[in-house]
Amino acid sequence: MIIAFKRCTVAGCAGVCAAALCLFLIVYSYPHYFQTAYCTIVEPFTARETGLSRLFPCSNIRQSIIGKVNVVENQADVPGWTFYTPDNKDEPAYIQIQLTKDRSSVIFYPRASGHNSTVQVWEKDNFVLLNNFSGDDKSWSPIGSQKTVCLDCLTHGYGKEYTARLTIELKGPWAQLWSKDNNVLF
Repeated sequence: MIIAFKRCTVAGCAGVCAAALCLFLIVYSYPHYFQTAYCTIVEPFTARETGLSRLFPCSNIRQSIIGKVNVVENQADVPGWTFYTPDNKDEPAYIQIQLTKDRSSVIFYPRASGHNSTVQVWEKDNFVLLNNFSGDDKSWSPIGSQKTVCLDCLTHGYGKEYTARLTIELKGPWAQLWSKDNNVLF
């Protein structure tokens, strides 16, 4: 690396080489800078859905619902499935989840109808928006439409296994979060 730096100085591009060297040292010395850059620049523009519409029969994610505010659980038309929706349709509903982060992404099943109904997934303690799903004015979103959450974008998430907390916010009269056996992440 020092030889490459000396060649750059000789060639008259010391500023460019110094900047490249600094960038190299920052990225490899502090991996969370790469994570922050990826999650703020790249992740918001990636597809946050799989393109598939099917409900998984079970979940292998270690998770538990640790809190609910303004939430009512309803029986779905699909056997074995329920969905959460706001009890008071004028106020947002919140579901807090604790999970073991042992993979880079998870799937969840929101449904909504109308732009005034949204389902958002947040990192609980740091207010990082991980997914923002809103309904369509013309019809309901399909049952089983898979949306993704990038767990690597959690504050301490890149490449580590630890306990994380998420908050799922349901806003509007037609916002739903589907669940099977008290699991909302698949």
